[in-house]
Formats: sequence, structure tokens, C-alpha cells
Amino acid sequence: MTSTVFTSGTVIESPWLNDVNDYVYSTAAGTRWEWETTATLGQTVFNLPYAYTPGSKRLAVFISGIKQSATSSYVETNSTTVTFTEAVPNTAIVEFTY
Repeated sequence: MTSTVFTSGTVIESPWLNDVNDYVYSTAAGTRWEWETTATLGQTVFNLPYAYTPGSKRLAVFISGIKQSATSSYVETNSTTVTFTEAVPNTAIVEFTY
């Protein structure tokens, strides 16, 4: 049996959680990548280490923990490049999940 503990302290125990975790984190659902980098002064272009499908709505982008909006904050330039509409603040942590 698998347990999931939430930050609130709530615990869920269920045998089906294994099936859910296997699906979400396996190749059956597609591989999920996370990449984090620190922005440099004036940086707008970020080259991702792994390719994804632009427009697939699988890309989530965060600057210093704040989720960015596709089209108004950034453009999915190609399968490995994201271009921001404005320079990302110097030394900001930029996270990409896809």
C-alpha cells in the first residue's frame, strides 16, 4: 500500500496510488522534465536541455516561483527554446517543467 502525505499533514493510504504514480511518472504518460537555471543580465532566450512539442500545453514556466503566462510572458520559439517578451530579472531562478 502506498501513502501520500500532504503538507497539511493529511495522509492518504491506498493500493491504487501505485497505479496512479506509475502512470503519471512513467513513459506511459510521457516523460516529464524539470530544468532550473539562473537568469543573467538582460537574458530573454533560454535553451532547454530536452526537446518538447511547442503548443502542446505541457510546458510550465516559473520565474522566482511565479507561473508565467504563455503568449504574454514568453513564446515557445521551437522545441528547445523559450523566448521571454521582456528580459528576466538578473539572478532570478527560472524553472521549466515539461
